[in-house]
Amino acid sequence: MHASPLEGRPERDPPAARELRAQLIAHLAETGEVHDPRVEEALRSTPRHLFVPAGESLYAAYANEPLPIGYQQTISQPAVVAMMTEALELSGSERVLEIGTGSGYQAAVLSRLAREVYSIELVPQLAESAAARLRELGYANVHVRQGDGHLGWPEHAPFDSIIVTAAAESVPGSWTDQLAEGGILVAPVGRDFMQSLLKYRKRDGRLTHEDLGWVAFVPCRHAAPGGDAACVTFLQWALPRLHLRWRGFRKVRKLVCKRVLRRARELGLEGFDAYRTRLEASPGEWEKLDELCRIPISRFYRDRGVFDSIRGEILPDLATRALARGANRLRAWSVGCASGEEPYSLSMIWRLDVGRRFPSLALDIVATDADGTMLERARRGRYGAGSLRLLPPEWRSLAFQDADGLSCLRDELREGVAFRREDVRTTMPEGRFDLILCRNLVFTYFEPALEQAVATRIVERLVDRGALPRASARPRGAHAGARGTVRLRSIGMRERPVRPVTERRRRPRRPSGHAAHRARGLRVGTFAMKLAFFALLGALTAVAYTASLAWNAKLYLSSKTASWPVLQHVVRTSAVVAVLVGLARAGAGSLVAALVGFACAHAAAVSSVARSA
Repeated sequence: MHASPLEGRPERDPPAARELRAQLIAHLAETGEVHDPRVEEALRSTPRHLFVPAGESLYAAYANEPLPIGYQQTISQPAVVAMMTEALELSGSERVLEIGTGSGYQAAVLSRLAREVYSIELVPQLAESAAARLRELGYANVHVRQGDGHLGWPEHAPFDSIIVTAAAESVPGSWTDQLAEGGILVAPVGRDFMQSLLKYRKRDGRLTHEDLGWVAFVPCRHAAPGGDAACVTFLQWALPRLHLRWRGFRKVRKLVCKRVLRRARELGLEGFDAYRTRLEASPGEWEKLDELCRIPISRFYRDRGVFDSIRGEILPDLATRALARGANRLRAWSVGCASGEEPYSLSMIWRLDVGRRFPSLALDIVATDADGTMLERARRGRYGAGSLRLLPPEWRSLAFQDADGLSCLRDELREGVAFRREDVRTTMPEGRFDLILCRNLVFTYFEPALEQAVATRIVERLVDRGALPRASARPRGAHAGARGTVRLRSIGMRERPVRPVTERRRRPRRPSGHAAHRARGLRVGTFAMKLAFFALLGALTAVAYTASLAWNAKLYLSSKTASWPVLQHVVRTSAVVAVLVGLARAGAGSLVAALVGFACAHAAAVSSVARSA
């Protein structure tokens, strides 16, 4: 058996965790759920508390029950982990394939008993976190990849053992093919909530099985080679490696995935997993994928509110300031101009409206994009009807003329617009600009770190009090760069610092699964204690009230010195005290509890006084 990666690292495995783990193993041994001493030792040396969500307590981590780990997945019950591990009959020299990494706990247990463990996880976030966790804990013989488990891991086949930690409707042929002769495959099989845990053995190329009992696993999801689930899985894996943001591509993923599948077919590949394998083997293919992820969607006057603001406020104000400082031209930069609709929209605003009010000023527009094909389209200036849909109707005839069924931009509106092929991530045009349009590329598709770095460099290209309008309803007033906070100098927008992306507050997540049950239990327990406290308070008030009542009655009957008005005053005072106590402590439940306690104690006290009389 391999040495435990945590030997000599007591800070990661405190005594309390070791004690709870020992109690769990002892319980499994007593109930007959673990028989093999080697499996027992593997469980004892694997810190399950490091494989459950951070919010779980040590007691929850070492309870004999499954726990949710997010993304509708769970970490298996320790008894099931022991049973499935024992069923593999590992001797220490095997190469094991695991379908469904999850948090990595099962793979960590297997690493203590096998020579090499290869684990596949469909959910990209789980695959990455499990791989990082296992690597950080020192499980060097565990290899994790993200992908469709139904396809197996053919590059490293055959495997001596295969273990499946999610329910499959049947055993795919790929698992059978990748299982070595004489090898063992353990998998939950079935369609319903409960499945049969089957132990297969491969003999003469065929599988025979025995039933180990009923189990309940989450389904083993299948990513179709060209389906949307496979598309999402691929993009969630690939985009972060290109420093792009998955959230920005959600609505345009079909366009990107269509390009990727077309590229895969050009290479003689079938599906996203095959193309991913090519990417892992050929680093140069990433440049091609980066090109496939460029989004050309654009229209004239897109985001009408922004262009109305440019037309009505920003450009006139910039022009007025330019004249005040003695300038004879304004400079504007369109970042990620695609096929030219954005810079040409700006040209129309100037030449058809604002520029006529400032005849002594000229507007020079620099438009950049990384896609050479899109820039050629922009230079031609020919567009379909869909591109003009958002343009003010009165401008269509002024700005375009028909040519072969397309709308061709008039020459005078192309003057002053220069197109350049530049990738804003690496190069930017020289000089400073009065106006920069960068509303989608950087702030939609770039990951936060890249967005912050590029946005800081863009802001540095602005002249003092220049404008960088954005389509967002909540414009960002600053980006934290290497030299501190860089404020956007924009017209009609008050300068204010904003937290860097990495420091923005997030809403606290509501607990789910086991954590939610525990949180609800704590709330119910706290509420019950609160009611009990006020019931006791009401009872004590009633005892005091009844004693006062009895004392006043005794005085009245014996010496006639006490009067009934005094007695009534005592009653009223006591009742008011009870009500005020309940109200002061807030909550109808507290008040009701106090009054119930008061009534019960008062009835008991009155009965006692009556019997004594």
